[in-house]
Amino acid sequence: MSNDRRLVLLLCVGALAACGDAKTPGSLADVNSDGAEVDTDPCAGRECGTFGGRSCGICEASAVPFSEYDPNSSTYCDEQQGVCGGLKKDCLDGWCVVPAGSFQAGWDFAATEPFVEPPPHRVRLTRAFRIQQTEVTQGQWLEVMATNPSPFPGCGLDCPVSGMSWFDAIAYANRLSERDGLEPCYRLTNCDAPIVGDVLTVCDSVELIGLDCPGYRLPTEYEWEHAARAGSPACFSNQQLEYPPDLEPWCTLRPEIDPNAWYCGNSAIGAIVGECIELGHTGICATPHPVGLKRENRFGLHDMYGNVDEYTTSPWRSPSDMGDIDHVLVDPLAGLRVGRKEPVVAKGASYASGTTATCSAYRSPAGGEDTSLIRITGMTGFRLVQTLPAR
Repeated sequence: MSNDRRLVLLLCVGALAACGDAKTPGSLADVNSDGAEVDTDPCAGRECGTFGGRSCGICEASAVPFSEYDPNSSTYCDEQQGVCGGLKKDCLDGWCVVPAGSFQAGWDFAATEPFVEPPPHRVRLTRAFRIQQTEVTQGQWLEVMATNPSPFPGCGLDCPVSGMSWFDAIAYANRLSERDGLEPCYRLTNCDAPIVGDVLTVCDSVELIGLDCPGYRLPTEYEWEHAARAGSPACFSNQQLEYPPDLEPWCTLRPEIDPNAWYCGNSAIGAIVGECIELGHTGICATPHPVGLKRENRFGLHDMYGNVDEYTTSPWRSPSDMGDIDHVLVDPLAGLRVGRKEPVVAKGASYASGTTATCSAYRSPAGGEDTSLIRITGMTGFRLVQTLPAR
C-alpha cells in the first residue's frame, strides 16, 4: 500500500463521517491491513445464543402438531454453532443423547396452576447428557437391588418400578454406577433403614458431588424438561395441546394425549383387580403399564408424560419462591444437598394424573421424610442420566 493511500485510510478511520465507506458509529466492522472492511461482530453468522458477551437472538417456534414439525424449527439453540433446531434422535442400548444448549421452559398459564413453573423463560444447559429411553423397570431394579418394591408386581418386569423413596432411587443410581465401574454421584449420610427393606429408606442428607460426576444420577428439573420438550414450545411436546386460562376438568379425555401417555383417561385399561388404585370417586381403578408402548418424542424417549411421576435431583421450590424470571438461567440446580425433610421436584405426571398434569412444565413436590403413601400408590418412579464428556 502506498504512503498516500495509508494516509487516506488513517484519516478515514479517525474521522468516520468524512468518508462514505467508513464504518458508522456503533458498528462492529473493522479494517484490515489491506484496507478491507472486516466484520468483527461476535454474532456474525449466528442466529441465536450468547457469544462474546452478547446475545445473538433466541429461537422461536409455533406450537403445531408433532407430525407437522419442521425438525429445524424449535425453541432449542445449539449454543456452540449458534443455530436453531436440528434436534435428532440419537439412541443406543436404551439410552438417548440430549445435547447441551438453550431452550424455552415454563408455561403461559402458570398463574392459574400452583404446581407449574413461572411463565416462559430461557434456560441454558452447558453439558450434554444421555438419558434412559424409558423409566427404570421392575426388572432392571430387581437385577441391581435384588428386591421389587412395586405395589404392581402383576404388571410385569417391563413395567416401571415404583414404591421406593427418593433416597432409595439415589441408592440405586450409586449401586448401578459401582456395578459399571464408575464413581458414584451421591454421598448419603446417616440412612436409617436398609436400602429398600420393609421400611423405606430416609437419610439425614444426600449430596450430589457435581454435575460432572462420571456415574449415573437423577436428572435436574431442567435437564428433564429439556429432554421432554425436545425443542417444543408447547405444553405437551408431541402435539399442540395448550390449556385455556381456566384449565380443564380434572380428567378430560383428550385424543391428543392418548397415544402419548398413560394418564387417568386411559390407565384403567388392563388394570388387574387388587393391583389398581381407585381415583377418588370416579369409579376408575388405574394402574401403570409396561414402558415404551406410547409414542416416542423427537429425542426417542418414551413415557415422559404419565405412567409414573419421575424423581429429579432438584430440591423443591414453589413457584412463588421462584418468582418471575427475566434472565437466562444457566445450569439451574438450586442446591447440591437435600436434607431428610426436604422434598424434591417430580416431573412427568403419573397413571393417576389429570389432564393438565401431562405438561412439560408441570412439577410437584415428592420425597422427603413422609413416605406413608409412596409404597401404597406407586405413583413415582425415575429414569437416570449420565453427563457426557465435553467435546
